Amino acid sequence: MPPTLPPRSTSPYYSHGAFNALSLVAVLYSAASQILFGLFLRATPWKLRVRGLAPNTSNAKRRKVCICTGSNCGIGFETSKALVEQGYEVVLACRSRDKALRAVDAINGSGNASGSGRAVFVHPLDLSSFDSVRSFCDAIKERYDCVDVLINNAGLCTSGQSERGLDLLFQSNFLGHFLLTEQLMDRLLEGDGGRVVNLSSVMHHYADGWEAAPHQPHSYEYWKHIAQYNAERTQSSYPPSKLAALLFTLELNRRYGDRGLRSIAVNPGAVNSDIWRNTNKWLF
Repeated sequence: MPPTLPPRSTSPYYSHGAFNALSLVAVLYSAASQILFGLFLRATPWKLRVRGLAPNTSNAKRRKVCICTGSNCGIGFETSKALVEQGYEVVLACRSRDKALRAVDAINGSGNASGSGRAVFVHPLDLSSFDSVRSFCDAIKERYDCVDVLINNAGLCTSGQSERGLDLLFQSNFLGHFLLTEQLMDRLLEGDGGRVVNLSSVMHHYADGWEAAPHQPHSYEYWKHIAQYNAERTQSSYPPSKLAALLFTLELNRRYGDRGLRSIAVNPGAVNSDIWRNTNKWLF
């Protein structure tokens, strides 16, 4: 049996006092940083480059392959564009074929790509459908023997009920990415130092434990409760989805680190991306 976790009242993890007190400071700091950094970029000719991933040089034996979910706009689009500039073949994994193809044309026609890099569209991917995830993975495996980088970027901030009766947000943000990673693991392990990048968020701090099991806040029953759709639920499943991504990142490293795989959780900070498309526009 898993060890019993301490009650929320005595666990430092659930001490939100300091975190909540500094939330306003964090918001002001983020806003000031965005404004100052934006002015700095306008005043200088410098351009940001992707660091940490080695460029795919022209003398490489093969073009390295990266899959990025939610890449037709926002963070996913800019990430894909930067990786194409580094010489990668980037698969735009998107729900809409039309939007993905427009993004492919925008990236490949931007004039910034190197001679060897390119963006491609292989098959639609709807993370809220397990059947769609499996179909996408089948198409990827038919085309590629190896996947070097998987970026689990796509996400929602509003919820509903999925076709399986699950929480739409939790399925799209985590369960779909979990299945996607699991289905592609053989391809990720095939290369030299595969990477899985999971988009995280500071909101994982707000993944409160389940009141029905205060001594085991993140037990199996808790995750089952979060994954199932409940129209009467008052708390968002977004924080638990980001906590799940962090725990998933740690577990991937534990299980596959000795086989060369590296899993990384990345918090992009406050970004005005398409994830907020269903929220009040005055907030952004």
